[in-house]
Amino acid sequence: MKTIIALLLLLPALLVGQNAKKSRIDSNRSSLLSINVNPLPSGRSTGLPISTDLHIFHHAKTALPGQPLFLEGAFPANSVVNVALNDGVYAPLAIGNQQLNSINTAIPETFPIGIYAISVASGGRKSQTVYINRAEGYYFSSPDVYAGAPMELVGTNLLIPGFKPTIRFISQSGGKSLYATFVPAKSFDKRLNFIAPKGLILGVSYNVYVSNGMGGTVGETLVDDQLKAVASGRDVWTIGSAWGRAYAPFFTNIYNVKTDPRLRLKAAGDGVVNDQPAIQSAINLAAASPNGGVVYLPGGSTYKIIIAPGDGNRVGIYLRSKVVLVGDGPGLTTITFGHSGTKGIDLFRRDANATTSGVANLSISNKDVTGSGWYTGVFRGSEMFWKNVKFDMLKADFAAFWHCNKVAVVGCEFNQTLNSLIHGPLSMDGSTYVIAKNNKFTFCAGPGIDKTRKVIWEANTLIKDVGLGRINNQTYHIMTVDFVQKALIHDNSFLMQNGAVPAFAPFWKNDLETLIAEDPDAVDQDQGSVSSATPTTLTDITKKWGSTFAMSPTVAIISGKGMGQTRDIASRTATTLTLSQAWSVTPDVTSKYAIFNWTIKDVSITANRLHNMQRGFTFYFVAGKNVNIENNTLINSGAIDLNPSQFQRTGFIQFSPIYDFRVAGNYCNSLTDPRNGTFIGVHTGQNMAGAALGPLAINTQIIGNMVIAGIPNLTVQIDDFYPNGFLNYHFPPSAGYVTGASAALGTSFYGNTGLNLDNGFSTNSGTDQMSLKANNFFNTTNKQNDNLRSIGTSVRTSTLN
Repeated sequence: MKTIIALLLLLPALLVGQNAKKSRIDSNRSSLLSINVNPLPSGRSTGLPISTDLHIFHHAKTALPGQPLFLEGAFPANSVVNVALNDGVYAPLAIGNQQLNSINTAIPETFPIGIYAISVASGGRKSQTVYINRAEGYYFSSPDVYAGAPMELVGTNLLIPGFKPTIRFISQSGGKSLYATFVPAKSFDKRLNFIAPKGLILGVSYNVYVSNGMGGTVGETLVDDQLKAVASGRDVWTIGSAWGRAYAPFFTNIYNVKTDPRLRLKAAGDGVVNDQPAIQSAINLAAASPNGGVVYLPGGSTYKIIIAPGDGNRVGIYLRSKVVLVGDGPGLTTITFGHSGTKGIDLFRRDANATTSGVANLSISNKDVTGSGWYTGVFRGSEMFWKNVKFDMLKADFAAFWHCNKVAVVGCEFNQTLNSLIHGPLSMDGSTYVIAKNNKFTFCAGPGIDKTRKVIWEANTLIKDVGLGRINNQTYHIMTVDFVQKALIHDNSFLMQNGAVPAFAPFWKNDLETLIAEDPDAVDQDQGSVSSATPTTLTDITKKWGSTFAMSPTVAIISGKGMGQTRDIASRTATTLTLSQAWSVTPDVTSKYAIFNWTIKDVSITANRLHNMQRGFTFYFVAGKNVNIENNTLINSGAIDLNPSQFQRTGFIQFSPIYDFRVAGNYCNSLTDPRNGTFIGVHTGQNMAGAALGPLAINTQIIGNMVIAGIPNLTVQIDDFYPNGFLNYHFPPSAGYVTGASAALGTSFYGNTGLNLDNGFSTNSGTDQMSLKANNFFNTTNKQNDNLRSIGTSVRTSTLN
């Protein structure tokens, strides 16, 4: 009978599939416009003086009327929370639960949609105002701009239904404002497309201000990124970025490698003769031209590449500045390498000082079936693209775009077999202004964008080919996003072909996260107690630090005075950290701190589709901030798993927290998966005895999601076994856990739906100041298991239904 009920409940979704999910999400969004636009109730004015002791550190950036709201910062336990529409007349909010430095409240159902100005008041003074639903711009698709250039701005709250955004340019030296033209196509709340305004002055740097159309002047904010005006041009290779205009002059100088009379060496293109010398000679000649050039490989030909004798670097083709290598299209123009009896390292190489080069419209085929150490190539420098390239890699290592500034891979196809070094088809480590769109990847181990900044990864198809087998008897990740900051991962498909990954023990050999961010090596991490502090320093006299870091770490105050603050570290001595920005609240001897690198920060993962991937999105031992996971579809693909952790390392404690994550509008369905379940939520981890050092998760919003489990519920296998449903609990050590510690602080569950669950919510005493509102469960045995792992029940929960 239970199965029949479940199928009846699921019937609408089965009939309309994704449309049912889309309708549900659109219904949540449309409520933005269906709220009655009533004036706010009269209340206190904005006239309270600002206190230097009252601060809000963590809050929602986006909220609907009626949505729970959690605030964390520096304020006493009897504080009042005030709200105003667009910083107008303030009114107090009802308090659901509060303690020192944290408050649970909610936006009233009757409020109109708009920009909510929030402040905390106590003793006749108030905090600085923070804003909800205000547009924030993080970065552009290009640091270069010219009049009429098509551009993209990535951020949050950029587009609100019923309102028109504005993008305003103003020179850094002042002058009149210039307004860009908004382009609705492919714009949404995380990305605006626009046409740069006329009147930009060559060589001038511009600040850009953005508004989503709400709030008047209060609603306009300065974009984190800046733009510099360059000479007008045209993105001749349609790579989707303004810096593509730099390639236009190359077309005045085209070298046909088979016929050009300027070339002393001509390519045969017969697949027999070594064409490496002829192609390299043409590239060198084009690079020497003042305007660069295009090296053209005519179609209907196969160009064989063998490493030049005596080349100690063992490189096939050196790409030079101001050169594009181009054919007539995949299948028409083919480059081959890895021939029997030849050895190499890189098919392509481009040095760190190179600029403005590319590869387009051809096929590349590896003939080495042994996997003898060939790389596709290492590309460094600035302004590098691949467009419409089909690459049959066999076992060759990745195409490595490392530490490139301005790189695009567009419309390409990568087919890779089993690579024993676990080097997938593409690596973009350390690159900035990255565009990867409309590509197809088939592989055993997937691509990675680790340590990248300002990324748009969109409309790609990633296919795990199970038929290729496992590497070292292990199944590896689909896509890695370690230490990524400022990225949009949008509208991608993650698929499995040639069967499903077989279940085998031990389950951690199935390391098949579709998207994973992790810090397994705890790079630069440390933790301790504050001995003293000034507005711009922190001192711990017990330390003996070196002066350098491997990366660019942050210090967080994780308990005591000033908890919730994070600051980038500018420098350090043996005992003292110097900050890049002053503390809002200076810590004292009651404060504990943690040092870490952000594993993921200012990233949006939206509208992606996962089918039969076994494991979904995993944030494992991760330090993360301001991450949006929204409107994704996971069919038989495991969980959306937030797993910050406190971990005992040799000589130090790894403390990796997550702050301000938003998980909204996702659809997770494991109904037909015979091996795995599904969940959405937070499970903080701790492998050391004693109390948690501080909250591992602060202000997580889990809103408008749907979870459909199989019958019976199967545990979700990640690094352990986890229940289905919605999770918000602490995973303690086997002994010595101190109950009542705030491991997951201020998680809000609002408007979620669950079907076929043994337990709707799984919580325990690590759960503090959780809000539950408007969540619905069907065919579910228990709404909440509030003593998971048998360590006690949650504390200070606000049930607002």
